[in-house]
Amino acid sequence: MLLEGKERRKKTRITRRKANRREKIARKEKLLVLLKKIFCKLLLILLGGAICTVFWIVLSKSKNSSEQEPKEVFVEETEIATEEETETEPERKFKQIKLLLEEHTISNPSSGENRNINMAIAASLINRTILQPEEKLLWSEKVGPTTKEKGYKEAGVIKNRKSATDLGGGVCQVSSTLYSAVYDAGIIQEGKFFAEDHTLPSTYIDPKVDHEATVAVDHEPITDFWFENTLECPIEMEAWTEGGSVTVRIYAIVYVEEMIQN
Repeated sequence: MLLEGKERRKKTRITRRKANRREKIARKEKLLVLLKKIFCKLLLILLGGAICTVFWIVLSKSKNSSEQEPKEVFVEETEIATEEETETEPERKFKQIKLLLEEHTISNPSSGENRNINMAIAASLINRTILQPEEKLLWSEKVGPTTKEKGYKEAGVIKNRKSATDLGGGVCQVSSTLYSAVYDAGIIQEGKFFAEDHTLPSTYIDPKVDHEATVAVDHEPITDFWFENTLECPIEMEAWTEGGSVTVRIYAIVYVEEMIQN
């Protein structure tokens, strides 16, 4: 009966995810036009009358993903490379632009103090992580085992298809939030990720909008979560907690070269 129920839940989630994907593809052309307009306006504001060369990087070439509308733009001016001043060659500077692709939050109002501590520790290990194109994030390497030495507490977990208590209870809410964010950002591609549901339903997961990723890397056999950055530009992750809520943001990082004649 447990297996039949699990299969039914999986089929329902797959159907809903396909419907969400069709809606995103239907908005593809409209979002791309809007994205280009925003990018052009941003260049005019940043660079003014300077001579600029824009390196526009296509955010995703996945046949299963669609272009994402930037919900927010953060700009950091970073000097990436310079050349010695000469009579013929100007100094080269680059501006780093972070485009917000996706923000996802999963909340659990019934989460207790120990569980909240565990989630905060796991989120801090993901926060500010940058992945280059084709680079992978493996939960077992980035976050690792939930040990007492790292500050993890005992909290509720699902173990052997039963509710139990163990060190690190709650970290699966962090991995599931991360998975949901990169999925909705169009980064997940077939064969370039692995995520697995819990053996029992998780009360904090809404199958309509969330994507579940179980993690258990403290003992063999491990249940890992990993994904590859399939975009053609670096991505950066921000992760934080507020009580029983976990939020993850995914940014695309692009660069604008500004030519300044001395």
